[in-house]
Amino acid sequence: MKWKWYLRKCFCVNGLLIISVITNEGCSYDKPLVPLGNCDTTIVTYSGTIKPIIDANCIRCHAGPDALSGSGIILDNHIALKRQVPQPMLGAIMHTGNVTPMPLNGEMLDACSITKIRKWIDAGAPNN
Repeated sequence: MKWKWYLRKCFCVNGLLIISVITNEGCSYDKPLVPLGNCDTTIVTYSGTIKPIIDANCIRCHAGPDALSGSGIILDNHIALKRQVPQPMLGAIMHTGNVTPMPLNGEMLDACSITKIRKWIDAGAPNN
């Protein structure tokens, strides 16, 4: 029998990412769980790791005229993104704190992407 693992809910407790999962072949959730053991964080760079995550999940609302007329938060370059780290960015992507959960009205980023962003922030959010 082939089992599928799906992300059910993630939350942060004292800096530790807790992931609750369910197993059921008949269940259907949008984001498959990427086990952190298979999440390669050996080389996390802005240009090769973080920018693609931001481009795929954030840019449609946080770049250009849409950002200026909406939230006013622009994330389309390193300098603008670095202004948001570590807070409010971590609170927004981890759906914690007093900030609006992001992506707005969407599912939380997968655990691997959050881990990569956290590692980049912990390294000082370099422009590399």
